[in-house]
Amino acid sequence: MTRRLRALKNLAERPGTVAEGEVARRMYEREKAKHPGGTEYNFSDFMRSGWMDEPTICNCGSTYTAFTKCENHARHEQIRAEIKERFPRGTRVYYNKWAYDANCTATVTGYPDDPRLWNWIKVKFDHLKSGYRTIPIHSENGWHLSTAPIEDPAWRKVLREGME
Repeated sequence: MTRRLRALKNLAERPGTVAEGEVARRMYEREKAKHPGGTEYNFSDFMRSGWMDEPTICNCGSTYTAFTKCENHARHEQIRAEIKERFPRGTRVYYNKWAYDANCTATVTGYPDDPRLWNWIKVKFDHLKSGYRTIPIHSENGWHLSTAPIEDPAWRKVLREGME
């Protein structure tokens, strides 16, 4: 039972006033109707539902099981090397990901030292005063950073993960 349902049920059973009890009962019934199949949720039923069996997709494109890490370290290193080759320091770039405007202009300033950030890069965004950021630039959708603006709205929508 959700906290909201529990609170409404308690208020309906022990109201402060008669009017308050009537309103709480109506709200409780309306809220209870939103949760078909009962209002009680068991954690064991949730765990047996099979959602953990579905594969997770890594940013490199490989799949792995829930609560584990992607073991495709060779692909991660390949992408990391390609980032340094494609986008050397000082390169003018255009970023297309959901958190920023489409074709957001920036300049490459460096690369993260942390091996867990294999698909990230350090840039300075033109529109920010203190615009130095470390951002992800590669996902299963492709490269989110380019040296020319992406004009195709359909492709930009894929890269920006539907935020167009």
